[in-house]
Amino acid sequence: MKYWALVAAAGVGRRMGGQIPKQYLPLLGKTVIEHSLDCLVTHSAISALVVVTQAGDQQWATLAYHCDKPMHVVAGGTERSDSVLAGLQALGDLAQEDDWVLVHDAARACLSHALIDQLISQVGGDSVGGLLALPSRDTCLLYTSDAA
Repeated sequence: MKYWALVAAAGVGRRMGGQIPKQYLPLLGKTVIEHSLDCLVTHSAISALVVVTQAGDQQWATLAYHCDKPMHVVAGGTERSDSVLAGLQALGDLAQEDDWVLVHDAARACLSHALIDQLISQVGGDSVGGLLALPSRDTCLLYTSDAA
């Protein structure tokens, strides 16, 4: 049995409205996607990865990310669900029936080995699987005024 990481990285950042998709923004000396990939690649349970990018993604091509584990890159779809489906379809030719797939959004760089361990220990034997989720926090805006 293997654990595969499927990394959805085909987003364009439409809701954020930036010039660069979130996964390619710089964060602490690397791109966001590099932080996500580094965590997955260095986890001992992860055997291989499927990275789903936009067709013709030049930012991915110039990133030239390398790792010591097998990494397959496939073209995604219009919506995140389409991209995840494209990754799962690619895994149909790569994975065995008893392998597990951990799906991760490339723009979420706060993944840790401890969270992956927790997910695997909680649902690793479950016939359906599970979802790793953290509580959401409301966004707080802080305004300052020079009028005071």
